[in-house]
Amino acid sequence: VNLPSMLSYCIRPIQDADWPAILRLQAAAYHAFDPESEAVMRSKQQLGPHSCLVADAAGQVVGYCLAHPWKADEPAGLDTLYPAPAGHSSLYIHDVVVSADWRGQGIAEAFLQRLTRQQPALPAQLALVAVQDADRFWRRHRFRAVPCRKDLDAYGPGAVYMQRHD
Repeated sequence: VNLPSMLSYCIRPIQDADWPAILRLQAAAYHAFDPESEAVMRSKQQLGPHSCLVADAAGQVVGYCLAHPWKADEPAGLDTLYPAPAGHSSLYIHDVVVSADWRGQGIAEAFLQRLTRQQPALPAQLALVAVQDADRFWRRHRFRAVPCRKDLDAYGPGAVYMQRHD
């Protein structure tokens, strides 16, 4: 489906009613590993309620971003319920997914702008694990591959730990 570039959406915090759509988007997006459970996904929102966002287009969730404070130099694991990070020297971008029909509309960039511009209390270091060749996207947004102590095999082939310092 080719959508006109004029279509509008807003970026807002996740609400309870958004979870079914978020889980559908997650299931459609990832082929390198199994989707995480709703409980695991919600635990990330509890860690970062102001940095877990959706793109809402006329009441339809067309993308989501799960980001939360975390410790630097170590990615958060998959399928893990975290009660709280051990320190929070980084903002960890756990997941950014945009519906296939809405890609190319600037939604992922809008999430990143919201995280960096509108969240001044969050750490200046951003980190993530890029999967399924997404490191190309993140490199365009000043992220750089860096070594980490964690084995990234669970994230699928070619997973890359990346950081950006603002």
